[in-house]
Amino acid sequence: MKRRPITDTPSAREVEQRDLAFRHYSARISTICAWLSAALGVFALFVVLAGYRSGLQLPNSARINVDSGLSEGLTAAIGSFWVGTIISLFALFFAVIALFHSKRRLRTALFALPAVLLFAIVATQPRWLLAALSYGL
Repeated sequence: MKRRPITDTPSAREVEQRDLAFRHYSARISTICAWLSAALGVFALFVVLAGYRSGLQLPNSARINVDSGLSEGLTAAIGSFWVGTIISLFALFFAVIALFHSKRRLRTALFALPAVLLFAIVATQPRWLLAALSYGL
């Protein structure tokens, strides 16, 4: 009497079809995450620049009954840097996921440039804030 195998072994064609399906799925994940990274990076840059611009339009006097002694404009600029940094962290997270699934890593890394640019702005933040203070922000 012939015994049947408990598990069916997939044929070479089935293995190839599964591999192809996974490659398509992985490429779709890479594309979606790369575009999300770029969109969030641009939005983070917009938040920082808009916060800095609106900080220039706010009054320069210290806020009443607040112990920090910072002006409203400077507080708005600092807040926009924090919010932009948090958004760009999400953008970089999506960029890393896209890089894991991508075959064209250089193209995918280009999508992360806005978030990396924001980190360069944040890394030089003390210079920006000192310049803003000297010009009366």
